[in-house]
Amino acid sequence: MVAGAARRQEPLRGLRPFNPTRDLKEVVDLLRLAFPEELGRPEAAWLRDMETLGALKPLIWLANQLNIALGSIFYGFVWIEDGRIVGNVTITRVSPQNWLISNVAVHPDYRRRGIARELMDASVDWIRGRNARWVTLEVRRDNTPAKSLYLNMGFVIVQGTTEMQRRGVGLVTQVEPPDGYQLRSARPDDSRQMFELARQITPPLAQAIEPIRQQDYAVGTLGRVTNGLRRLIGLPATLHWVVADTSDRIVATLTAQVGGYNQRIEFMIHPDLHGLLEEPLVTCALDVFVGQRGSIRAIVDADHTEAVVALEAHGFREVRTLDRMALELIE
Repeated sequence: MVAGAARRQEPLRGLRPFNPTRDLKEVVDLLRLAFPEELGRPEAAWLRDMETLGALKPLIWLANQLNIALGSIFYGFVWIEDGRIVGNVTITRVSPQNWLISNVAVHPDYRRRGIARELMDASVDWIRGRNARWVTLEVRRDNTPAKSLYLNMGFVIVQGTTEMQRRGVGLVTQVEPPDGYQLRSARPDDSRQMFELARQITPPLAQAIEPIRQQDYAVGTLGRVTNGLRRLIGLPATLHWVVADTSDRIVATLTAQVGGYNQRIEFMIHPDLHGLLEEPLVTCALDVFVGQRGSIRAIVDADHTEAVVALEAHGFREVRTLDRMALELIE
């Protein structure tokens, strides 16, 4: 019996799989400590949800015994030092061929000891064992130590994304597109062209990892009516616009999620028209946020300088720029 208890004793140091029943609270505390500047409202809400879930240990244990998937957070590894968790990595299944690594966190007092590399190596090996083709992750562009680690492991940069934010919107003066272009609400028959524009501006490697789907750009009549009604009664709604030239060729798109805690705008502009359409799209989006409470986020391509400048001119400030990186496991 003593020998059996010794075998079950928790190791004082090293790597082991993440156990949601006992690790969830410690991991949440570690993430708060490791990423104090990363926790915007959505991330903070997610951590609170994880804390709540961590209090339901009997249910988590039962779910594990019955092999019930309660969420992708239950894949991953932790690193133990001095009997406590000082490192963590989370593994998420995006698709059978693509797995996401996130929450690579090491306690500040234990950094520069190779713990992050151990966590990453274990995660990549675990994903490789599931016959996946791609491992992806996101890292702050200015996080040089982490990026160096990932590059040394063979990851490559796929594309960058800049997240910007502002609070509240007062009176907005709408800027019209230049002559020859019309900014209008998206119609159901625009979906095909919106899809083709996304394919034109998305890097080939990004499309190889996660193919663009036409249904993601569908704009149905029922959806337009529903979103209009949701706005009238104060519920969150998702709105779509396009910019078309004189031949009705779509050269830019704009999406705004209005209401709720995750208000945001995103737009795509054909590279040949960078510098011409950013102001009309930004002012169009801001106009629908007049009177809305809370923050507004804007998500743009990190290399789309004209978009960043236009957003800054209208009160947005950069929150972070993330580089998406990928490692191909099957050559």
